[in-house]
Amino acid sequence: AFDLQGFSEYVHRELAGYAIPVFLRIQPDIEVTGTFKMIKGDLRKEGFQLGQVDDPIYVLRPGVSEYELFDSPYLDLINKGEAGF
Repeated sequence: AFDLQGFSEYVHRELAGYAIPVFLRIQPDIEVTGTFKMIKGDLRKEGFQLGQVDDPIYVLRPGVSEYELFDSPYLDLINKGEAGF
C-alpha cells in the first residue's frame, strides 16, 4: 500500500521546491528493455491523460501540501490554463 501522506511529507522535507514532482503515477510493474532500462517513450506519450492511463495518477495542486487523486475536472482546469501552475 502506498502511503500518500508519508510520501507527500517526505518530498517536502527532502527535496527542493523545483524538484518535487507534480504528478505521480503508481504502476504495479514497469516495462524494461533487455538490459533492464526503463521504457520511457510510452510513459511520455501517455503523460497525465486520464483516458490513456489505467494506473492511478495523483497531483500536487499549487498551495496544497498533500497529493490528491487526479480527476477530469482538474484536467480541464489544466487544459484551460486555470490550474495555477
